[in-house]
Amino acid sequence: MHHKNSLYPHLAVWITVPVVEIYLSLNSLVRHDLWQYFVEIFVFLALGLIQWKFAKPLWLKSLLWPSIIILLLGLSKNGPLGSKIWMFFYLTGAVLIVVKLVKDCQSWLQPTPIFAALISIISILYTRYMDLSPVTQELQAITHDNTANTVDRLIEDLRINFGIHKDEYVDETPIIIISVDTLRADYAQSMTSWKRLAERGAWWESAMSSSSWTLPALGSLMTGALPGTHGAGCYSEQCQGLNPDIQTIAQTLKQHGYQNVALVSNA
Repeated sequence: MHHKNSLYPHLAVWITVPVVEIYLSLNSLVRHDLWQYFVEIFVFLALGLIQWKFAKPLWLKSLLWPSIIILLLGLSKNGPLGSKIWMFFYLTGAVLIVVKLVKDCQSWLQPTPIFAALISIISILYTRYMDLSPVTQELQAITHDNTANTVDRLIEDLRINFGIHKDEYVDETPIIIISVDTLRADYAQSMTSWKRLAERGAWWESAMSSSSWTLPALGSLMTGALPGTHGAGCYSEQCQGLNPDIQTIAQTLKQHGYQNVALVSNA
């Protein structure tokens, strides 16, 4: 009878994982579709119900398993081995070690539901920290600015803003220019990210580029000048960059107190 009465707190521990992860996702720049959230909730509820109903050995009944699963998934993404084939062996070994430890210590690895839920939250925050850490390192290497660390980014994710900038950002509104080369306009409009941006701002159904290819077109984007003025392009099989006398948007913003950074995949 006690086994059945413990179902709801048991499931509450399992549901803690997707709830906290969904909260972090809603606070981040990259959000998922609604059906993905429901799938995650369903999977963890199903795992919790299967454990409660069918787990017989004491070590399989432990409420630490939600935390263990989320930590193992985090290690599989951020572990020391990059190759996917080696990551499989690495994760398999980690699973075997964890199972061995839980079996050997099963008598005292039986936390209360509240304590187990707390451990699950800590595990999720730690995996989130692991996700943010390489991003912070990359940005620090580019900007040489060590003031914003991973903990600060994690705290920002925990704030209740659900991806919406609050009034304190009004005086220092960030300006982000996203350039995607050879992206068809008709296809872009079907993208989830495009729709989300369109809902929160203005967009134009038709626009004309200053050039048919990247270098002069981006030169115009960064200067507001036509290719004949800013000079970036290839002429008589000789290529050149911007006219040094032409001021770029980054230089203008810097004069107004903005800190600029460029992240590129095409050098």
